[in-house]
Amino acid sequence: DTPCMSGVFTLCRHPNYLGEVLFHLGVFAGGAAAYGKDWKKWALAAVAPLFMVRVILGATKNLERKQQEKYGADPVYLHYVANVPCLWPTGMPKGCPVAK
Repeated sequence: DTPCMSGVFTLCRHPNYLGEVLFHLGVFAGGAAAYGKDWKKWALAAVAPLFMVRVILGATKNLERKQQEKYGADPVYLHYVANVPCLWPTGMPKGCPVAK
């Protein structure tokens, strides 16, 4: 029993969560034309995506902890964690800041 460390999982450790974040932010951005210049509409429209991003970051933290407990003794897994970003594929620190 080993974690998946190939395919899209070579870009980031939680590509499914990344997809969720991008989906919710994309829905928010897609409605931008309807918000106009009314800050109240912008604020109200931002509530759901920000909430979902918070939920997803919490799920990422929880899964990181569970995987560390299960696979933390495996040197291959530790190398994977040290070299593959947690949530954002490139240009970000390799660690998972939400797991601290």
